[in-house]
Amino acid sequence: MKSELPHDHPTDDRPHRVYAALTNHCNRACPWCSTCSSPTGQTFLDRAALRRALPDGRYELQLEGGEPTVHPEFWGFVEDARADPALSHLVLCTNGVMLPRQADRLKAWLTRLGTPLTVKLSINHHLLDEDPGLLALASLCLEVLSSLGGTLILNVRLRRGIENDDARVLTAVTEAGLLPYANVFFLQRYGFASDEQSWDEPYLAGMKFSMVNPDGSVFGPDLVARSEAMRALPQLDLGLRKKKSAGFDLSANSTARKTLSLSLEGRPAEVYANANLSVYSAQVCNARCSFCVEELRPASRGKELSVQRTVESDDEVYFAALARTLTALAPLNPSVSVTGGEPSKDRRLPRILRTLQDFDARKRTVTTNGSGLLDVHEGRALIDWITVTGVRHLNISRAHPDHDRNAALMQLDEGLSLADLTEVVRRAKIGGTRVRLSCVLLEHAIHTVDDLCTYIDFAASVGVDNVIFRQLMKTDPTTVAANRVVKYSDRQRTALDPLLHRLTRDRRFTFQRQIVGYYYYVEVYRYGTTDVVFEEADLAHLEAEKRRAPSLIHELIFHPNAKLASTWQPWDGVLL
Repeated sequence: MKSELPHDHPTDDRPHRVYAALTNHCNRACPWCSTCSSPTGQTFLDRAALRRALPDGRYELQLEGGEPTVHPEFWGFVEDARADPALSHLVLCTNGVMLPRQADRLKAWLTRLGTPLTVKLSINHHLLDEDPGLLALASLCLEVLSSLGGTLILNVRLRRGIENDDARVLTAVTEAGLLPYANVFFLQRYGFASDEQSWDEPYLAGMKFSMVNPDGSVFGPDLVARSEAMRALPQLDLGLRKKKSAGFDLSANSTARKTLSLSLEGRPAEVYANANLSVYSAQVCNARCSFCVEELRPASRGKELSVQRTVESDDEVYFAALARTLTALAPLNPSVSVTGGEPSKDRRLPRILRTLQDFDARKRTVTTNGSGLLDVHEGRALIDWITVTGVRHLNISRAHPDHDRNAALMQLDEGLSLADLTEVVRRAKIGGTRVRLSCVLLEHAIHTVDDLCTYIDFAASVGVDNVIFRQLMKTDPTTVAANRVVKYSDRQRTALDPLLHRLTRDRRFTFQRQIVGYYYYVEVYRYGTTDVVFEEADLAHLEAEKRRAPSLIHELIFHPNAKLASTWQPWDGVLL
């Protein structure tokens, strides 16, 4: 259903038009959206990116989406456009949700958009169902825009072959007296409607235009390519956020989506294909964090850390067992992390790192409180051993940017000073190791969005572009022994959900992806040039998953007693 000369049709003398999708976020959820936008979209166009995408010479600009008015800097885009002498006309394409419904307020809102101005108001079955006052708003917009010298166009979209070609939509527009101001078209086969084989392919009324996506990418007159690029932008699954690790499905949403069958020296084992091997340092930690994960894990199973920690004191026996483990796991090729305890104070660490390098272990990571990174071992500072042996990631635990506050929270007198931390980061960068700061969320420390920003800015000031914030791990209530760490964690745990809810509406944070594991849940964002990770874990889910699939191995731990096990308790799930 196409008019010969629809409203706003291109003419030979019309300047180049730029269609700028300010975001793929929308406050409605049209099931066949042509720009693949929805309430879960989390990509927002940068004003500078749009300026770079503008053509030389005169142009028109259409602000669209998603829903452009939900962009936190919507009015900034309007101001930029009106300040540009090359702009000849501004068009706003909107679903109307954010527009005021009172005449005086609507007039002020539309006046702020400036002139010349065209407002395109979207009308379809979904929008009418969600907003019974939409056509009344359209009539009010028509009245106000007429008084301002602006133009209203209704983009009326109908579904071919559904509900008598959406006859009720056309009837409603006609009865409202708005049909003369409407462009009435059938929906076309692209975007979320790309599988509707009975619908027409996209139709172009002109070719003198370009399209800008929320990530700053620019497209010529190819609606399908632009739409598919919009589809590929990050989408936040709110259902998955709600379910967290309870929504884990190995074959559907895990990072590997499969398992591998191994023979561990003749013993058959079914292992998650992206399992990690943790080398658990024998060195007792020199901090006494009230939120210590090392103590929390055995406590969740009703045990004390002292029962868990047994050590193989003979170096040759220990390293022979480590080599044996790495050999047996070679077909799996797991990522490997060294943790503790406190590995930076472990005299064995340089040799552990060399052994992992000899076996070309994948994606090697060291997690530490940092206190021993400048200590000299075998003629080298430990940070230099880390880089020279090819460690990819160095995670440094720090509960607060302020040195003294961090020392008090972690009960760590030997923590890195600001100068020493900066030096560690500098050496790591030179050696090709990426540093990440790891911070627990605590009610009396880092617990608000402003706190997060302060911490991230601190990280950037010392050269770190990767930060992780962790909700204190939850224990299994059916087996937990309520020791000092458990009690402190229950008192001080900052809930991650409210923070994530705020971040999805905070322009400073750009959603990247979600990761769901068998007992943990992760969301990844960008803040400026910094990767920001949020993680929560629930040990009750870990135990439930073990009961559900007792023969499946999700993680591998090489314990201080030189035994390989499938749990963090060396007596449980021993494999080698």
